[in-house]
Amino acid sequence: MHWRLTILIMLSLAQAYSIPPVPWEKAERQQLPPAVEGQDYTPCVVPNGSKVPYRIIDGIKVFHLTAEPVRWEIAKGITVNAWGFNGSVPGPVIEAGAGDLVRIYVTNRLPVSTSVHWHGVLLPCGMDGVYGLTQPEIKPGETFI
Repeated sequence: MHWRLTILIMLSLAQAYSIPPVPWEKAERQQLPPAVEGQDYTPCVVPNGSKVPYRIIDGIKVFHLTAEPVRWEIAKGITVNAWGFNGSVPGPVIEAGAGDLVRIYVTNRLPVSTSVHWHGVLLPCGMDGVYGLTQPEIKPGETFI
């Protein structure tokens, strides 16, 4: 496996160095192509088909996540106990587009308290998911909105 990666890197570098450099003056004059007109929304395609279903209530996409113990097949014939969301590891995709209003109910069915930290999402500090710092923990059996 390692030698394949080494060969792939070497071939990529050889290809990159075979392209002649563009003089700086010419590069500065190059223009970006005209912008493409807006296109209809295309939903994301998830390889394992695991997306959280939602309902739209008063213009808000409403999702439900459940943190729970799951059996996870990490390799063919090798299954482990894990914690996941909605029965899967990794958890399912929450699909939202720019400008969508979203409400997510997180129910904890784990044997311990938990939270969800929303990486890369702009939201109020009290919803950031760092329990003990920005919000209370979600205790077993509780739901956080």
